Amino acid sequence: MFIEIVKGIKSDKSGAYDNLLTEEDKNLLSKTILLGSWYPYDVYKRCFNALAQVIAKGDMEICKQWGHAQGEGMIKSVYKSVLKEKNYKTAMEKFISLFKLMYDFGELSVSFISDNEMEVAYKDFDPDFQVSYIVAQGWVEKILEICGCKDVKSKFLVKSWEGAGATALHFSWTS
Repeated sequence: MFIEIVKGIKSDKSGAYDNLLTEEDKNLLSKTILLGSWYPYDVYKRCFNALAQVIAKGDMEICKQWGHAQGEGMIKSVYKSVLKEKNYKTAMEKFISLFKLMYDFGELSVSFISDNEMEVAYKDFDPDFQVSYIVAQGWVEKILEICGCKDVKSKFLVKSWEGAGATALHFSWTS
């Protein structure tokens, strides 16, 4: 994911990122970014937030659409076995596994409330990284749609960036 963020920043020649990134960020971005390598979280977060500010102009609906695209890309490539099963529970297990691969802190949990609703909660994750939560919201919506869930709706129950101790979302759909 960091590679895509870096590509987005490097493609801009207007200087829009100059005041949004630190010297540490710029130094790292001037190097080759390698797939599968770990990079400092603070750099990742600043770059992701800068991309959202410049490209999406702070529009969280656009950021959610990024999540839709990323979710679809992931399901159709790395987790294409989910497409065969069309099982949203299995897909959510894969989503949790991916979260654990991407972040070495925080906890993501999924609670299935009924056959047509679930809650997703982030605990001990970065409380003010709103863009990340919005992208993840879009990602989960798209995963559910690909698994055959219709009329997927989601809403935040609590938001850590507004002072709550965690971030939680409710997802519902029709079969």
